Amino acid sequence: MIEFKEILVPIDFSETSRKAIEPAYSLAKLIKGKVYLMHVIDMLPKPNPLYAHYSPRESVMKDEIDRIEIESRTKLLELVPKADDFKGVETEIIVTKHSTVHESIIEEAQRIGADVIIMAHKGWSTLGHLLLGSTAEMVIRHAKCPVMIFRVKEK
Repeated sequence: MIEFKEILVPIDFSETSRKAIEPAYSLAKLIKGKVYLMHVIDMLPKPNPLYAHYSPRESVMKDEIDRIEIESRTKLLELVPKADDFKGVETEIIVTKHSTVHESIIEEAQRIGADVIIMAHKGWSTLGHLLLGSTAEMVIRHAKCPVMIFRVKEK
């Protein structure tokens, strides 16, 4: 029997991604699991100094990234459900930095030994999503553990 004790929930702070929080905590409460709320700071690849538009701003960028990391941790903590229904559910906050969001989610799932990744997804609405794929689709394709997707209908 599969037990979903370690539950990873990637959050990008959109309304859609937040829809995965309650189902994750409901499952964790039911099976006495642990929820990992995760945010990935999307890092662009470093600019090439051979290009004309290059300007070295490493220290400014590091300060900004540090600020974003602190803010992300605070925002994730605010998303932990306060309802009595979810009291006692253990939560860990994870903030990573990566140039490819889906790869970071998959790597983190392997690092923590996630039994399941729970995500919300609003479905494909443009041709671009069909051609390029979404983060959720890439996680489904490459994750080593099961992935639960909660489809959120657009208003």
